[in-house]
Amino acid sequence: MSGGARAGRKRRLAGQCCRTKRRWPTFATRCRGDDGALVYVRSRGVRHGSAEILARLARGEDVDASEYTFRTATRIETAHPGLEWLNKGVVISVGGRRPGAVIYETYLVS
Repeated sequence: MSGGARAGRKRRLAGQCCRTKRRWPTFATRCRGDDGALVYVRSRGVRHGSAEILARLARGEDVDASEYTFRTATRIETAHPGLEWLNKGVVISVGGRRPGAVIYETYLVS
């Protein structure tokens, strides 16, 4: 997450995230929900591939996600009573890098 808008498919959570210094695929950031809720997001992950594939990713080339492994486990914390359900689970993601963006398919395990 390097900033910008975020929204879940069911729109249970939407808002803006602060820019963060990160070392993919591990990062931490703060977000503010559209309803004003403050949310802390901490993610740790792994990205593995051949040296050639990782070099192509580093150059910003479009590499099919089937050519490397990109997985994260994310912990989300908030004191907002309407989002208490976020504190009770772990978010597991399968990621893929695209030029200028990282795309996650995300699941909440609670």
